[in-house]
Amino acid sequence: MLHTTREVPDRRINVSLPELLDGLTLTRQSLEQRNENGAVSSLLELISNAEYWLSYETDNFDPNLMYCPSPLRELGVGITLRFGHSLEGLLAIEDIESCREEIMSTLPQDFHEGFQNGLDTLTRVVEVRAQVPSLEEQGYRRYEESKKLSIHALRASGRATIKLNGRHVTSQKSTFLVGESIRISAVDSQNRPIDLPEVSNRTGSPILSKDSLDGDSRECIFTIPGIYRVSVPSRAEGGHKLFIR
Repeated sequence: MLHTTREVPDRRINVSLPELLDGLTLTRQSLEQRNENGAVSSLLELISNAEYWLSYETDNFDPNLMYCPSPLRELGVGITLRFGHSLEGLLAIEDIESCREEIMSTLPQDFHEGFQNGLDTLTRVVEVRAQVPSLEEQGYRRYEESKKLSIHALRASGRATIKLNGRHVTSQKSTFLVGESIRISAVDSQNRPIDLPEVSNRTGSPILSKDSLDGDSRECIFTIPGIYRVSVPSRAEGGHKLFIR
């Protein structure tokens, strides 16, 4: 099962992805530079507190937040420390809404969109966490990257074309939401199905997946925002990036 209780991530790699907040930088240092006349004092206090505790301790916070890239991780931890009521330290929808009501109105206008998007992403993280038992009943399991190549893969060469929800991808990166189901498959240069693509990211974030009965596609539900790479191990070319927010 995914992180619905106090399981702590084994990997502690943290990456920065300001895109999750539309480029908004949330660090104590950057906020101090914007805090003339107390313009962002409430947010500064929240982020400073999160940075302080994260420098000492991560095990007592919501495990899913520990997979989130910065600055979303710090925002979620700051909300938990200030508004949270869970005895297990898990972030709740009520905590996020309390933050939205109390802090949003105090921020400068240029903070609003990025801050709002960060809160919306955290809300989706909490919502999909609650859906895990139901999804597992539907046959989804925690995805594990395969280390094997089939005979077909070993013989294969050339470029793979990734398909998302049945459509060939033409850009280098596609954007989806946390909790959204994405059907992933791949074809060769003659549009023939090939081995299923593998999905990975730097932090080892948990993914739910379910392969189709015919083995030609894999449905994935991403529970953590970030950048993921989709690729066919037997093909040197044709990889694709997913931006999950």
